Amino acid sequence: MINDLQMLKAYISKGKSEIHWDGLGEKSKHFELVALLLKNYPNETKSFINRVKYKFDSKKINEIIENIDSNLPEELINFKLSDSRKKLMFKLITLRIETLFKLI
Repeated sequence: MINDLQMLKAYISKGKSEIHWDGLGEKSKHFELVALLLKNYPNETKSFINRVKYKFDSKKINEIIENIDSNLPEELINFKLSDSRKKLMFKLITLRIETLFKLI
């Protein structure tokens, strides 16, 4: 999955939002909710996305992920994330943010 862009895109497109939109009943997918927000509150939503775009720094995100478990106590060392898991996390986060930017 790590090297399959189509699988990564499919994975993030299925993500459900924890925020409910009145009248939809069940949880909507994350990007469907963003599309609804853009339709009903375009200025506010674009402003928020632009703020994310301004603050987005993939190098910092990668640094955080790479060091997330660097200070684990020795008795918890078995819970350290594998390099492939860290790589997957980075790809999913950056792809999701980049997809968000394409909505505006």
